[in-house]
Amino acid sequence: MSTIKSSSEHLTLNADGASKDIKFQANGVEKASIDSSGNVAASGTITSNGQAQLNNNNLISTNTGATGEWIGKRTSSGEGIHITTTNASGTDTQRLAITCNADSADFIVKDSDIVFGTAGKGIVLGSTTNVDANTLDDYEEGTWTPTDGSGAGLTISVNSASYTKIGRLVNVQAYVSYPTNSSTASQRLGGLPFTSPASAHYFPSLLNQNSSTLSGSCVRVHENSTALHGLKHDNSAIQNTELSSRIFIFQVSYIIA
Repeated sequence: MSTIKSSSEHLTLNADGASKDIKFQANGVEKASIDSSGNVAASGTITSNGQAQLNNNNLISTNTGATGEWIGKRTSSGEGIHITTTNASGTDTQRLAITCNADSADFIVKDSDIVFGTAGKGIVLGSTTNVDANTLDDYEEGTWTPTDGSGAGLTISVNSASYTKIGRLVNVQAYVSYPTNSSTASQRLGGLPFTSPASAHYFPSLLNQNSSTLSGSCVRVHENSTALHGLKHDNSAIQNTELSSRIFIFQVSYIIA
């Protein structure tokens, strides 16, 4: 028989019989329950101004789909808080963890990515305050399409062209082939993935290995543009005709505006 018993110190609710639950209703609709194993279920939000602590140190939440999540306080050495998902077959997979020792803690992402809900946010490195100078807020990889920017109307064959951007630093590489031509215009390639600032610098690169006249050449990124051009060791511009039926291979880094 189910009973309600009170004493000077306690109020006891007893659901008598095996596998019987204590149920809480509002207007005839069940809102919460405690089963015979001590599991508490609620259809709404459980709020508290203090601390929530369970005997097994696990806080469990189950959604209406095939998976559930739980946050647990681990008592074994080197463990801390972790988040685990459970699939439809009941297999637990740990996703996140904060591992704790005597005076330190590490945040570990097991098999997922960290995604910011707002663009332009990042990770502060080397500083205990949130300052832009220490915030890594951008990383990007991709491909780009080098095009003839000399005005000669040449068709450039692109074998490969890629870039990596970390913060404001961009590293680009390309392997292109020039068509047969007799253009004396200064060689120029456009199509860089990001615009350079108002000042740019020279960077070493590998240019047309099978031409001794271009030995020691380098590439310069144009100021405030998305173009670059090759310079010979004497600082004179490479002409399109010097690259006629030749390859043009380079790698260059520059800071964006």
